[in-house]
Amino acid sequence: MALATLTFDSQLLHRPVSASVLLPENAAPKAVLTFLHGYTDRWDSALYYSSLPRYCSNIPLAVVFPDAQCSFYLDTAYGQPYWRHLTQEIPARLKQWLRLEVPARNHYAAGISMGGYGAAKLAMQQPTHFSEVFLFSPVTDIAAVSQHGFDRSLDGNAPAYEDLCMDALLGGRILQGTQDDLYYLLKTKDVQTFPHFHIYTGTEDFLYEEINRFARSLKQAGGRVDLDTSPGIHCWNTWDPFLEKMAAQIAALL
Repeated sequence: MALATLTFDSQLLHRPVSASVLLPENAAPKAVLTFLHGYTDRWDSALYYSSLPRYCSNIPLAVVFPDAQCSFYLDTAYGQPYWRHLTQEIPARLKQWLRLEVPARNHYAAGISMGGYGAAKLAMQQPTHFSEVFLFSPVTDIAAVSQHGFDRSLDGNAPAYEDLCMDALLGGRILQGTQDDLYYLLKTKDVQTFPHFHIYTGTEDFLYEEINRFARSLKQAGGRVDLDTSPGIHCWNTWDPFLEKMAAQIAALL
């Protein structure tokens, strides 16, 4: 695959930003996958810490890697509207510069950890824009995380609450019961319109129980959801085989 990295002045973030795009070498893209990074990653970490480029190499698929730093894909209290950047600015730039326009049935979202939350929110807020969503150890209860952080008793490598800088991100705003709360979206949106959710996690992941709760809630509400697990913690070694499965599932759809 070919790799393009775009650096441009964001009109929303008021600074230069980057995004990378994997493009098929021998065919025009028939589908677009928006792939969102985790809290401790860069936008392009999947290119270096996983075999995703190899898994996608024979698929007519463009993979887009936007950057959201440590924002949890929120419009922040300190004036950086990362959610609007992701949902408005990035699609417009890709359409303008790369002519990446495909029907919604061939548009997919995916994300790792924090990016899994962002991808789920994309699928639930904009269900007509995506047909499938792939979540890898996703953060699913952002309201609880914003108030209390992660349960570090299960894994000391989970980010400490003070390192999440929620006061700076939210400025005291409460996420529960808002459009940023996945459980609120489950209650207020038409679940029948949601894309097909594919959720992957290691059984030793510190988010394992919460991921199971979200998958159950989505299924009970009438959503289409598959939960795939294997032994493993919250790390790339656990996610890489799942990334291969995702690529195979996308290839089968095209």
